[in-house]
Amino acid sequence: MEKRDAFLQEQCGDDHNLLNDILGLLSADTESTGFLDAETPLSPSVTAAQYSPQSGDKVEHYKIISAIGHGNMGRVYKAEDILLKKQVALKHLPATLASDYTARRRFRAEAEAASSLNHPNICTILDFGETAGNDLYIVMPFYEGKTVSALIDEKGITVDMALAIAIDMCAGLAAAHEAGIIHRDIKPSNVIFTDSNEVKILDFGIAKVAGLDLTRTGTRLGTFAYMAPEQIKGDTIDPRTDIWALAAMLYEMLTGQRAFAGKDMLDTMHSIVHDHDKPDMDALKKTEFGNNGARIAGLQQLLHRAMTRDINKRPGNANVFREELLEISRC
Repeated sequence: MEKRDAFLQEQCGDDHNLLNDILGLLSADTESTGFLDAETPLSPSVTAAQYSPQSGDKVEHYKIISAIGHGNMGRVYKAEDILLKKQVALKHLPATLASDYTARRRFRAEAEAASSLNHPNICTILDFGETAGNDLYIVMPFYEGKTVSALIDEKGITVDMALAIAIDMCAGLAAAHEAGIIHRDIKPSNVIFTDSNEVKILDFGIAKVAGLDLTRTGTRLGTFAYMAPEQIKGDTIDPRTDIWALAAMLYEMLTGQRAFAGKDMLDTMHSIVHDHDKPDMDALKKTEFGNNGARIAGLQQLLHRAMTRDINKRPGNANVFREELLEISRC
């Protein structure tokens, strides 16, 4: 740890903001899972009270059943709506952030952003509220299914399924982008594939919303393995930043390996910004595409453009990306 910190200080020099951002990302990468990933054990340094409520507790008219994961801005629980007698997912701003003004603003912004979007491929917001104790919560449907990250780990994604998931995600992202919302944290653990074969984009906790900026210039938000170069460098982002992340996610669904994977976080970030030999498009030849040369060539070219470091050379928007994926899926 001391060697790592010394190395970072040497590399960052007098840029203390950059150093703090990288340390924050390292911490987030260590501690944070996706929105509905399997629960991560609490650190011994964190008391259970900081992650209240507990199973059996009530948050207004919602009874907590169990913790099911945590995202960027809160812990997620399976709960029962006592009034309507149905299961829901309840996202609760933890006590550790309850007194943080920016965290509370961002939590509210997440609820407002997601609730403004009425699209079958975006998680629905059912309720938002604040308890008498000033705890904030968001209520969503409880989707039976698995995150895409779980499916990748289980090697349970076929080529056709990967393309179908990406195509539906494009539709959801297009709706968000048209509403002035950039997700900024597209990754396999923030997408669920339901038991009824529906794709749901989750966790708008760090979304950038038009007219609302809760980050200072240069702040790097997101999950580094799926960050576009402009995110890593703290430059201006736009909807094509989400397209990079979706392309990286599709690459992982198809190949079972990350498009950019270094020996550590800094190595991965350096690879994304500087390594022009990645991702390895030849890895696609080992997939089910096999002897379908047209599909392989088309997908290699599309993913190469979608993950180019020049944002102006990527597909212009999510609808364009979707149409090109549809054309490849028909091959």
